[in-house]
This record gives sequence, C-alpha cells and structure tokens, in this order.
Amino acid sequence: MRAPTGEGRPLRHTALSLAASAVPGLLLLLLAAAPPAHVSASDVRLRGGSSLVSQAATCAPGLAEAAAQAAALFAAALNGTGESERAEYVQAYLCPDGISLCDPLSVLEGFATIEANNSHLLVSAGGGGGSNATTGGNTSSPSAPVTLQAMDLTLVQNNTLHFMGPANVSLDRSTVSLGSNNWLYLTNGTNLALTGSRLNFSSYFALAAQDSSLSLSESIAEFSDVAVFANNSVISLSNSTWYAHSAGAPAPALYEGKVAPVTWLHNTDLAATGSLLVFTNVPLVLLTEGSLLLVNSSLQLVNSSMELWGSPLGLLNSRIQLDEASSFGLFCNSTVVGEGVVAAASYGNTTATTGGGGGAPPTAPAPGSQLGVSDSALAGQEYADIFLTP
Repeated sequence: MRAPTGEGRPLRHTALSLAASAVPGLLLLLLAAAPPAHVSASDVRLRGGSSLVSQAATCAPGLAEAAAQAAALFAAALNGTGESERAEYVQAYLCPDGISLCDPLSVLEGFATIEANNSHLLVSAGGGGGSNATTGGNTSSPSAPVTLQAMDLTLVQNNTLHFMGPANVSLDRSTVSLGSNNWLYLTNGTNLALTGSRLNFSSYFALAAQDSSLSLSESIAEFSDVAVFANNSVISLSNSTWYAHSAGAPAPALYEGKVAPVTWLHNTDLAATGSLLVFTNVPLVLLTEGSLLLVNSSLQLVNSSMELWGSPLGLLNSRIQLDEASSFGLFCNSTVVGEGVVAAASYGNTTATTGGGGGAPPTAPAPGSQLGVSDSALAGQEYADIFLTP
C-alpha cells in the first residue's frame, strides 16, 4: 500500500495498531469507561445481497484501492496535479508562485455568526502562515488552547479552512457548514475537539487531516459528496454520529473523473464509543495500516464498501450492519480482536453453531474461528448474521 506524502511526525498513541498481544488490555480499559451496553457480544449482519470477505494473506491492493487513494489525494490537493487544479479555484489568495496559499485571514471568534466566500481562513494558537493568524485571542504561546463557543461559521464556496498546529482547538455548541468547493485541513499536531457541535460539509472538495486528531463528543459530522483523507492521525467519537454519503453531486469543473466521495484513512486510528457511523452510497472506505475500534457502537454500510488492510478491528458490544449490496473486507492480517470469535451464525431460516454446519455456505467463517485470521467469504447474502464473542 503506497503511503502518502507527509511529515511522518509520531502522533498516534492508540494501541490497536501495536502487537496483537497488547490489544485486549486496551479494549478492556475502553469497555470499563464506556456506558453500559444492552447486549453482551458483537455481531455482523448482512442484508440485501451484502458480502463479507477475509483474506489474511492478500496484501497487494488492486485497481479499485489505487483509484480511491488517487481520488482522495487529488480532491485534497495533496499531490501535484490536485494542487494545480485547486489553484484555479483559490486565485483570490494565491502566493506569487501561483499555486500555494498566502495571506490567510484570522476572523473566527466565539458567540458570532460568520460567513465566508473565496477566503483562506487559518486557525493557529501561535500565529504563523505569513500573517497574524491567531484566533480567539489566545496568543500567549503555541500551546495555548483556542476555544470557540456558540459560533456559527458558514463557508459558501471556494474557501480553505486550515487548523494549523501545534494547537488544541475546541468548538463548543458551534456549527461549521461548508458548501461546495471548499477544503478543510487539520495539520501539524492540531487537536480539534467538537463538543455538542455540528460539522456539515457538502459537494466537494475534501477534509484532510495529517499528523492531527479530530474528536467528536455528543456531536454530528455529516459529509455529502466529500472526500475524506487522514494520515498519521486519530479520529475519535463519543456519543456522536459520523454520516458520510453521496447524493450524486457532479464533480466540479476540472475534476471530472478524477475525484469521488471516498474515505481513505492511512496510518490512522478510528475509534467510536457509544456512537453511530453510517456510510451510504460511498464507493470505498479504505483503512490502511491503522485500526478501527467500535465500543458500544454501530457501523452501518448502505450500498457501500469498506476494506481494512493491515488494520485490526476491535469490537466490544458493537454491530456491523451491511445493507443493500454492501461489502466489508478484512485483508492483510486485519484481525478482529476483542469480540472476534465466531460463536454462532444464521443464514436465512437455518442456523450454524459450534459443532454443526446447519446450512452455512462452504466458504463461511467457521464456528470457533477468529475473523480475519483465515480466509472466508460470504457473497451476496440476503440474510446472514454472524455472532461474535471474545
């Protein structure tokens, strides 16, 4: 799997990406801190012709994965051609070189309603970026936190909102809405925390997080026809909702056939506690060399595909629901830990339990096996449930 260009600064501390022997301890700690669950195990449900596949030894992604990576990087302007095309949309704040960004504005403040158009907004606790880019009046040091309360920020079109660290930025009871043709960046050790807030982003281009963290607490993040990319970062949800979907919006001029509403998380940990993650009509959600952790949470794919490559999946009292011909793939030793052992399975009106076949397809995960360790496949299932235990 080709790694994107980035600073490579050590950031991630989530232990799911460490050796498998270290993972169960973290899961138990997270379970102890989580709210009480209504079920005692995890499960995977397949409906409407959905599929589940595990290929532990397959570590060479194909054309679909390469296309998703290219689309994400292009939309986020993180490769040469993507940066060149973005310059056509951000001419109002280009540097003399005609391609990079200059003259950022610092206009964000709490208890305010702000609307921006054709602007470059920089949020940084210590300033930088070639101008006075401090926000919220916190200028004492690069580590001084930035807190924005009850802010309503609307980015209409052709804006870049850049949270540049190192900085701790909190949005409390705030709303950030990005319309068409906008970019949202988190870089260089930014820790962006949303509490009781809402992030809406629709109709291109991209959210990109590099060497940073994004956390949601009792918040909602919605992405409609937007590419999401993260590298060497952490995304965490607590009692929150992450909803990514495609409404079929056409790609902007110069981007036709080059971008798609995909999600690529590389070397990134995605963790959810008491939360809901939904992907609808998303061509591919790709996790590479990172991890996915669900504690008392639900992950739902609707006519969408998700693939984990070299990325362990941790489950505790959680559910993965696949609807409308969705697919979920575990590749390259992406083992399911926590609750990952097949205790029982049902297919239509028949049941397969430990010690019996009971109508299971011949390639189905075997009872007593750990998902992701050995090859298995459930293709085009109208109705199938896989029940998992530790």
